[in-house]
Amino acid sequence: MLHNPIDQMEYTFVIIKPDGVEKQIESKLLSILSEFGMKPVLCNQIKLSKSDVKNTFIHSHEAFLNYMSRSHLTAILVSGENAFQRLRLLKPQIRKFFGDMDDMENFIHTPEAGNEYDLQFRTFFTELSSVKHSLYADMYVKAHLPDDIDLLGRIRILLRHRFHQFHNQWYPLT
Repeated sequence: MLHNPIDQMEYTFVIIKPDGVEKQIESKLLSILSEFGMKPVLCNQIKLSKSDVKNTFIHSHEAFLNYMSRSHLTAILVSGENAFQRLRLLKPQIRKFFGDMDDMENFIHTPEAGNEYDLQFRTFFTELSSVKHSLYADMYVKAHLPDDIDLLGRIRILLRHRFHQFHNQWYPLT
């Protein structure tokens, strides 16, 4: 039996940016996350240099480097059912809840799945295993399948069927 990938526990994290740290939003943010089914696992504070910011985030323009290195950042690792998607959906509402913001100074950051997540996780949670706590671009392909299912065989059959269907050629699939 397949498990619903939407109903499984997963990890994600949120970074409180300098304006959020200055506004002291941490306790309220933790309450919001908890209210929406995300439990804090670890909270780390770190002060990044401009070089660290440049190596950790996609943006590298001077204003962003100055902003993200002006004070410490707080990273909160959380776990919960479908935590990654929940947090992505909550992010705009959380930002609005905490007040005025602009494109850069907007209180919190959540990483994209895949390489950005892994890179930022390794920066903020050096003491944890990125393998256990990371997300990948195919993050919803995590369902636990019975060992006796020949997935590769089924995928091959599906691909051959699609190929033959695409070319309007119908052959028996064996």
